[in-house]
Amino acid sequence: MLKIIKLLITLIIASFCCACINSVAVNKLNRIAKEYEDMGDINTAISRLEASVELDEKNYQTRYNLSTLLYNEKKCDKAYENSKFALALIDKEPAIYYLHGLNSICYAKNIKKDFDFKSEKKQQLYKTLLKETTDNLSLYVKILPNSENTQYALNIINEAKELAQETN
Repeated sequence: MLKIIKLLITLIIASFCCACINSVAVNKLNRIAKEYEDMGDINTAISRLEASVELDEKNYQTRYNLSTLLYNEKKCDKAYENSKFALALIDKEPAIYYLHGLNSICYAKNIKKDFDFKSEKKQQLYKTLLKETTDNLSLYVKILPNSENTQYALNIINEAKELAQETN
């Protein structure tokens, strides 16, 4: 019985140490990514953040930062997936509503350009993305009605509604 207790204690300590090491590594990768971003090397910054996600996929800040860089690079599908994941982690943060709304319409526009847009699956995704755009940006505007980004968010909401009407 004593051996089992010692084994359990060892496993608990080991898992705690691994979690601490991962946290330190994630923070270091995030700092390195920021340095590369500041130097203008966005692709390296993205790769560092992707490595950070591999270590801790549930780190909100990493997902948010990665999504922002991917959006700025017009990699809308990946930006969307990361902001969607970040939104699931922390859904009360206005910044993620804004970012996810922008990523959603960016991804929707890319899908519409796709030669295979006539497929039922793509059209359904397109409609879902436009709804997510409207929903998330509306939440953002509701929470921060006087933000410097409010008017832009309202413009994007109107654009998403117009695009949605075109598909009906």
